[in-house]
Amino acid sequence: MTIKPNKEAVQSLANLAQIAVTEDESLLYSEQLSDLLELFDKLPDLDVTDVTPTLHVAVTKSQLRKDEPEPGMSLETMLKNAPKHNGSEIVVPKIIE
Repeated sequence: MTIKPNKEAVQSLANLAQIAVTEDESLLYSEQLSDLLELFDKLPDLDVTDVTPTLHVAVTKSQLRKDEPEPGMSLETMLKNAPKHNGSEIVVPKIIE
């Protein structure tokens, strides 16, 4: 059972999405949506018994590196980059009263 979207339905969706759609665009989009929904209706009829399930559309390797500890920056470098410090402590603006 295919739902036939009409231009009023497209206009209603456009209002929900807060986008401007002309009458001509509403008519065009309703036709395109109808075509798309008809294709969706055909999906259950496809024979996919020999199709391997796809877990992800892009074949990728993990881009994550191993989590290994590395030396951090020295206290002197950190304090040199801080806008304000008091001894070995970085001074930040108070945000909680």
